[in-house]
Amino acid sequence: MPSRRAAAFATLALTATLAGSGAAQSGFMPGKRTIWQLSFANLKPDELPKGIKLLLGDLGIGSKDGKPTLVTNKPTEFLVQLPEALPADFTFEFEITPKKCCNPEDLMFEGTPAMNRGPTSAQVTWHPEALMVVGGGPVYQSSMPEELKVTLPGTPTEVDASYNAGTLKLYTNGKRLYTLSDRKFARGRVLRVWLGGQEGEEYAVHLSALRIATDSPKPPPRKTP
Repeated sequence: MPSRRAAAFATLALTATLAGSGAAQSGFMPGKRTIWQLSFANLKPDELPKGIKLLLGDLGIGSKDGKPTLVTNKPTEFLVQLPEALPADFTFEFEITPKKCCNPEDLMFEGTPAMNRGPTSAQVTWHPEALMVVGGGPVYQSSMPEELKVTLPGTPTEVDASYNAGTLKLYTNGKRLYTLSDRKFARGRVLRVWLGGQEGEEYAVHLSALRIATDSPKPPPRKTP
C-alpha cells in the first residue's frame, strides 16, 4: 500500500493538474471556423490583400522580422469585407507591431462601415499604455499593465478579442486585460480597422496577421429569387 506521504503527494499533483487545466481554459480560445484571414499570397504590385478596402490614410505592403505586413506611416483606416455577417460568437486575432511611442492609438476596431460608437456599437481601442472601449455600453478605460507596457513598443504583439453572448474580452500576448459583460458589438459584414502610424520608420505601425473566426456553424447559402 502507498504511504500517507505518497498519497498526499499524488493528491497535490492531481490538484495542480486540474488547476492548470482550468487556467488554460480561462485563456484566449480562438474560434475553430475561419470567417476571414489576412493573406499576402499572389499580390500584384500596389495591390492590397483580398477583402481590404482603404478608407483613410495610406496602406502599403511592408515587412517586419521577415514577415509581410500591412504598414502605414500615418493614421489609416480600412474595411475588412466579410463573406458573412459576424455571428453571435466570434474571435479576432491581430498581430501588430506598434510604433515606438506616443499618440494616436495603434489599433482600433469596430463592426460598422463608419465610426459609430453608439449604444449598439462598441469601438475597441488599443495602445501600449492605455485601453478603451467606447459605445455599446458604458465607456471603459484602463491602463496597460506595467509588465506589458515596457515590452510592447516596436515589438510584434498579439492582440486578441473574443465576443460571446454579450461578453467582450481583450487579451495581449496571452494575458486577459478585461472582461466586459452586456456589451453590444455591431455584427454586420464588415470590420473597420484603424492603425495609428506616424512619420518615420520607428513610428510606423505594422499589421502582420488578422484572423476572424467563430465556433458557430456556417450559415446556409442564400436563396436566389
